[in-house]
Formats: sequence, structure tokens, C-alpha cells
Amino acid sequence: MKTKITIAWMFTALLIASNSSQAQEQKTQERRPHEIGLRFNGVNFSGWNNFDVVFKKQKESSENRYNRYRLILLNISSGDVTSANQGSAFSIGAAIGSEKRKSINDKFKFIHGPEFQFSYNDRSTPTVISRHLNASIGYVVGSQYDINNNFCLTLEIIPSIYNASSFGKKEILVSTFGFNWNSQAALSFMYKF
Repeated sequence: MKTKITIAWMFTALLIASNSSQAQEQKTQERRPHEIGLRFNGVNFSGWNNFDVVFKKQKESSENRYNRYRLILLNISSGDVTSANQGSAFSIGAAIGSEKRKSINDKFKFIHGPEFQFSYNDRSTPTVISRHLNASIGYVVGSQYDINNNFCLTLEIIPSIYNASSFGKKEILVSTFGFNWNSQAALSFMYKF
């Protein structure tokens, strides 16, 4: 009789431990529909690189589809006012797109999807003022590595078709169209919430 009670208690303890580990596993697997982070362009580790702020939101209709939003912080600089190179430059842009993810294994995902980008650049010196408007349609291709439930790393390129328009003080407009296949690789560090 004592043996049967001991076995019953052991079985009950095992059942409780099993349920608590399942609850723990479900909690760690919980859905994290938002991601925010920094995206560093031109991974070369020499000098200051351009960077973007990235926000991604999971679409309600699918577990592996996200909307992407980027604020592109390209460049803010000012030259020495006592030299011949005096002047300033400013660049900013935004991008919006869609991202699909395909799991390769538990940690790695292949990512891809279209992205639309717009940017404005302004450079002025005492003798020259130039402004540039750029628009492009690109396709994100890359991979994502999930460090843990809260953080991930993404490496991607965005080949694109672009239009760049330039104008200055005398309103001379130059417009170019092209295909940018040599897109620099970008490394993103993202926080999931």
C-alpha cells in the first residue's frame, strides 16, 4: 500500500513538472509581433557608417509576413568655416516595404520582399547649392539569425531601380535612372517585443 501511494505521488509530481515545463516552453515561444533596431549600411568597420532606424510589424494575417519601415539617417555634416571647404550637407530619407520570412532551421530565416525608398540630400557651400531627390524600388534579400527570444541579427542587401534628380541655384534639373545591383550589405541589430 505504501508503495502504491509513493508511486502515485511520484506520478503526480512528474505530471505537474511536465505541465509547468510545457507552460514555460509556450511562454518562451510567445508571439512577438514588433521589432525595432538599428541597421548599419556598408559593413566595413572603418570610420562612421550610415545607419537607419528600422521598425517591423508582423501582419495579423500571417506569422511570416512583416511590414517594414525605415527612417534613413544618411549624413549631417558641417565644414570648417575658416577653410575653403566651408559648407554643410544634410541627407534624410524613408523606406516602406513588406518582408516575407522562410525558416531554414530554428534560428535562421531567409528574408525577402519589396521596398520603396525616398530620400532628400542638400549640400551647400558659399559658391554652390545642390539638392537631390531620390526614389527607388528595391527588393530586400537576406537572412535573419535569432539570438534569443528578444534579439536577432539581420544581414541584407537591397538591389533596386532608382531615379535621382538634381537641381541647384539656377534650377537646372538633371535626372538619371538606373539599376543599383551593387547594394552594400547592411547589418541590423533588432529587439523583438
